[in-house]
Amino acid sequence: RTVADTSLVGTMRPDGATAARALPARLRRHLVVLGLMPSSPADLERIYGAIVGAHLAPPPATVGGGGGAGGGGGAPDEVRTLGPSIVRATIALFAGARASLLPTPATPHYAFNARDIASATEGVVSVPARAIRSRGALVRLWAHEATRVFADRLVSEADRGWFDAALADAQRGALRLGDDELVDARRLLFGAFDLSELCLLYTS
Repeated sequence: RTVADTSLVGTMRPDGATAARALPARLRRHLVVLGLMPSSPADLERIYGAIVGAHLAPPPATVGGGGGAGGGGGAPDEVRTLGPSIVRATIALFAGARASLLPTPATPHYAFNARDIASATEGVVSVPARAIRSRGALVRLWAHEATRVFADRLVSEADRGWFDAALADAQRGALRLGDDELVDARRLLFGAFDLSELCLLYTS
């Protein structure tokens, strides 16, 4: 028997990337293997920096005079200038998690990849820019989303302690916050509370 007019396409992580067993060589010899290099931190910063920057920017001006810097649709200037730092802090957390929180037979789900950066960024941009009225509000939102993406899968108090320290280091480093300004993400809760608007406000 033969299988006709069928193409098999699959994806796999690099050997040794997780606790899962790699595909055997006897199977891979039937496939054309393409390897893709992971994006560099500079590439990630450029990609997600553009996404966050576009979200926080005011809407373009319209012929009727609405939108633009005077339209009130974007985030304040002090918030927009923090956008690149938020992206750098996310990438720093991602790099630290990949280096320190390795998958084991007990924690096979500790497999961090670039989708985690995308998920944290998606959470940040889910809040309308007009609802982020201060730098502190953006930092709290980012800390909440970073915790949701990276910390919610951690299974031990030691790992959660590592994340708390890494989150504080990212705030001191990338965000240049003082110790009295650091956000404790375990005490944050965000949700859509204003149900009267068509576009739900995702606020703390």
